[in-house]
Amino acid sequence: MATKGHILCGVCEVQDVTTVAEHWCPECDEGLCSSCLKYHTASKSSRNHDVISVDNYSKLPPSIASIKQHCPDHDKKFQNYCPQHESLCCPICISTVHRKCEVLAIDNIIKASKESSLLEQIETAIGNIKFNIDSVIQDREENLETIKNSDRNFKKRNLSCRKEIRQVISQDAVSRHQEKMAFTDFDSSRLIVLNDNGIFDFAMCLPTRPVDITCIDDKTVAISHSRPSNEIKIVDITTKQIVKTILKTSNQCCGISYCGKNLIYYEEGTGIKTVPVSGGRSYLLVKQTSNGFWNYITASREKIYQTCLQSNTLICFTMTGQKIWEYKDSVLAGPCGIATDSEGNIYVASRTNDSIVILSPDGKYARTILTKESGLRRILGFIYMKKESFYWSPTSVNQL
Repeated sequence: MATKGHILCGVCEVQDVTTVAEHWCPECDEGLCSSCLKYHTASKSSRNHDVISVDNYSKLPPSIASIKQHCPDHDKKFQNYCPQHESLCCPICISTVHRKCEVLAIDNIIKASKESSLLEQIETAIGNIKFNIDSVIQDREENLETIKNSDRNFKKRNLSCRKEIRQVISQDAVSRHQEKMAFTDFDSSRLIVLNDNGIFDFAMCLPTRPVDITCIDDKTVAISHSRPSNEIKIVDITTKQIVKTILKTSNQCCGISYCGKNLIYYEEGTGIKTVPVSGGRSYLLVKQTSNGFWNYITASREKIYQTCLQSNTLICFTMTGQKIWEYKDSVLAGPCGIATDSEGNIYVASRTNDSIVILSPDGKYARTILTKESGLRRILGFIYMKKESFYWSPTSVNQL
């Protein structure tokens, strides 16, 4: 076999003449120039050889082009094939190595393969495979375009949601009160009130550290306190006075929410409890199932929602304390403040991810709608107001 990149005429080369071959004879296993091809075609011994052009020969796969036409041991042309040894044979090979083998004539094998329906079946099968591959590629391209369109639509909806965010206030727990907003300052043990423009109105010192805040009516708010007092106080923001302490809790009190003349709150070590806003005996709704203090509460649409920072969970209960569903996922890592909208969607502050996550009313679907790129840092609480504004803070938030 000659090198495909530089093929010379074999007949001329024997005569010490260098001529580039234009044709290739597989049976002679050598190249031929145009002049020598005339003699090759006229010669009785080679006139039946199937000659091909050098260009076509160069396109043959190496596995085909490397097939030898002559026996390397006896320098005779291969004329037969031995199925037993799976090898080509020359006449001398048959008389020596393959005397007991049932050898086949190569010409008969080629003729049979051309006439066999198997070749047609193979060609049909290859055509079907190609059709299936083309169909799969087209289907995948259509799916990819569908995914791209869905992604573009999602980004448009997300951008529309972001445009609804109009105000950002960075304080502690917050409650909106008509034309004012009230904040609890945990570190300084204060209640801070701002007007509707976000301008400072007044600050009121509290006896102990406030944790969470919720609106009772257009004048009063309820504030939960941690150690050492472990209590819930009612504050009148118009008179700037503590109206009363309605409850001394056994342990620290964290999340709190007002619902139907009752306060629902979380007490560390006990669970979710309720007490009339007028005061009196408290009742256990949900026994604590996980350790930790930072558990926030909100009540809406006859349901209670609880976040637990330590277990990374959001749990939904009935107003009587029966568990409805629980959601836990990395998108909700470090859940803290919680709020709902008029359609029953739940919004949760993810302190670990610096984000706000929205969940469907049934707790089956969740997606992030605000991230640290929106200005969130170590968020604990926020409120969602009539699809117009988000207010968030480093501690906790509630709506008046």
